[in-house]
Amino acid sequence: MITIYHANQFSDNEKGYTKVATVNVDNISDAFRLTNNIGGSWSKPATFTWDGVEEVNEQYDDRVEVLVELPTDDAGNAWGLRSTSSGDVLFDGEDYWFLVPIHCGRDGKFYDNTHGQTVKISNFDISGFEYADRLSNSEYIEKAQKMWYDNWVKLGSKDQGTCVLGAHIDSGVGRINPPPVQGNVSKYESAKVVMDYLDDQGISWRYDDGIMD
Repeated sequence: MITIYHANQFSDNEKGYTKVATVNVDNISDAFRLTNNIGGSWSKPATFTWDGVEEVNEQYDDRVEVLVELPTDDAGNAWGLRSTSSGDVLFDGEDYWFLVPIHCGRDGKFYDNTHGQTVKISNFDISGFEYADRLSNSEYIEKAQKMWYDNWVKLGSKDQGTCVLGAHIDSGVGRINPPPVQGNVSKYESAKVVMDYLDDQGISWRYDDGIMD
């Protein structure tokens, strides 16, 4: 089950949120898709009346439960909610995911490094929260490689295991290279601190064992 929080002021993470819906799916990608208006209204019922005429909502999906009352105009027509978009937050039951906007609201600070990305956050507050823009990809790579090297030294600068070439970590921010060690065991064991760090930052990764020399 995914919970959808819409920013009260579009793209502004500091002005509070409203819990608008839950979506009975297993991942935030499907929840995002099902709460976007594409050829219909994701938030309206299967049929609704507009200016006295009954309409069929082609986008209705019974996996979506709307948690707020839809606004109405002077004629009594109910307007659907906007699409889930930049500045909004999705909760997957364990983690909160922020759809990073270009900047905080109309005139707020820019999020140069992560705008357009979906980033796991740990400080979500329905009344609003501050977002510290993440490092750039090159800064992440530099930090991760130093972390890997420092941990290898901390573990005794050992060179254990089979000699391999090209071992590295493929990540969502780019290729992360190991310290100057050939043994596959030492490379992998010292890399665990980097793997944990990437997990904590919500960055995908895959360890590549390289090839035997």
